[in-house]
Amino acid sequence: ARAANPNAHVALWPYSASNTWSRDDTAQARLIERLPPGMILLTEFAKEGDIRFDGITIPAYDYPISLLGPSERFLRQSELARNHGLGFWAKAEHAIALEFVQTPYIPVFFQWAERFRRIRESPGVTAVFANWMHYGFTPSLAAEVFYWNLWDHSEDAETVLGRLAARDFGDAAAPSALRAWRLFSEAIREYPFTGAMAMGVLQTGPAHPLFLDPAYRPAHGAGRQFKNDLSWTRPWGPELALTQLEKMSARWSAGVDLLEQARSRAPAERRLNVDRELGIARALLACMRSAGNVARFYSLREQLATTTAATERKDLYRRMERVARAELDNAREALPAVC
Repeated sequence: ARAANPNAHVALWPYSASNTWSRDDTAQARLIERLPPGMILLTEFAKEGDIRFDGITIPAYDYPISLLGPSERFLRQSELARNHGLGFWAKAEHAIALEFVQTPYIPVFFQWAERFRRIRESPGVTAVFANWMHYGFTPSLAAEVFYWNLWDHSEDAETVLGRLAARDFGDAAAPSALRAWRLFSEAIREYPFTGAMAMGVLQTGPAHPLFLDPAYRPAHGAGRQFKNDLSWTRPWGPELALTQLEKMSARWSAGVDLLEQARSRAPAERRLNVDRELGIARALLACMRSAGNVARFYSLREQLATTTAATERKDLYRRMERVARAELDNAREALPAVC
């Protein structure tokens, strides 16, 4: 690259750490010290950061937004890069993260804004690479939040988001939308993030079946496909995972209610903009509720497997039926947003 252009930026992106090829050296120090000076190290901002719930701590295996960063790994690599005369770039996201990949963006805009502020203030960072997307280079409100909050220091997140809300939804609707985004940003922090959770029921939502037979192995059971056990709740376990899902859902639901208020206050020509935001918010809420219902259903199913008393089994079947009916209602409510 330098032979063709002496001024070329040559960036190395080693990507993985504790979950793959750098398990014994998560800072990748042995690699960094062998790089020629003048190269650039590109590394993830929040990956490998500590996720903590109820006394359990695990590393964030990949791109999260529930954890803002910087991770200790990022800070250590920043120091190593500086000591070895390397440039330093941040790898992040701007619209979706591993928590949810099924909508064009996750509307946790205060969380995104704070992420960008932290990147901006990180020592040694001269560029950010943030085009990790499942939807291609599509314009969105998330991209605008990225633009206005990364390099521009003149306004805080509240001001920037208030201007965007007033522009898209109208002055009367903007305060409710702003409060909704605040609640969504608080809700995402309750996400019990793990690799298994990010590849689990939360991605499939109301499309996920409730399997009655625990021995059945879904034909489509890999990656972000169907689950027929509770392994996706590890290491938190079903009880703690369900508690966190309920906390997240409650705040998110309150945010959806606020967006409904914003719609009622928006002028007619702006309501389509609010409807688009509502569609994303409702779709994600439906996925949270589905994950809770699947966890409840499978937990009851496990109890059923060890229960012999007829009256207790009958009660468990009734409770499973209530969960199934709740999930059917959830799917029906989600369908208009999908359409």
